[in-house]
Amino acid sequence: MIILARHGETPANAAREAGLAESRVQGFSKDMPLSETGKLQAVAFGRALGHFLAEREVCDIVVHSSDAVRAEHTRDLALSQFATYAGRIVLPESDIRLRELSKGSLEGMLRSEAYPTKEVKRRQKADWHFRHGTPESGGETAYEAGSRWLEWQKEVEQSEACIVAFGHNLVTSFGVHMLVYPEEATLDMPSLEQSTQYKVPNATALVIDEQEGMWRVIDAISPR
Repeated sequence: MIILARHGETPANAAREAGLAESRVQGFSKDMPLSETGKLQAVAFGRALGHFLAEREVCDIVVHSSDAVRAEHTRDLALSQFATYAGRIVLPESDIRLRELSKGSLEGMLRSEAYPTKEVKRRQKADWHFRHGTPESGGETAYEAGSRWLEWQKEVEQSEACIVAFGHNLVTSFGVHMLVYPEEATLDMPSLEQSTQYKVPNATALVIDEQEGMWRVIDAISPR
């Protein structure tokens, strides 16, 4: 079983949700902190995760995280709440492969400038290979981001412990789609809209498990 948690709200998340003009592209950036709301969300999620683990009598947990501040801070706040529900907890080094989709030259730009037209947004939704920013500045496609997430998942899937990973919305949804539909995980993948079913709100989680040789989403965890 792998529990895939999204970090709590950041100022950039809040600005976008509110439709504010100063909403900026967050992406691969590492140093964005949680907002005050995000901190509260992380604590609430930790309690919900604790109940989830206790109900299933989960003892051994390996807690992974993206190396971005917002993911690590969510992990630490949540861990303070669910640690008492578990037996042995292992904390590996934070992993850059779990970090959000890189938007390269668009990082930090106003969203209105980064995606100025409906055509740009349409292409972004219709193409797994729409590059976010220039290749020279590190911008990724959905396929590239999902592939690095999948590399991480393949390393941890054999663990006998429960895996909890604190990461990001886009890269996780892309990776989960490629995991659940391996026959589509090719260079011919047509659309990142297909992955939207795996997006989750801040400080909530998807639970995935392998059943009869196939990975499936089996549950979700939200603060109570």
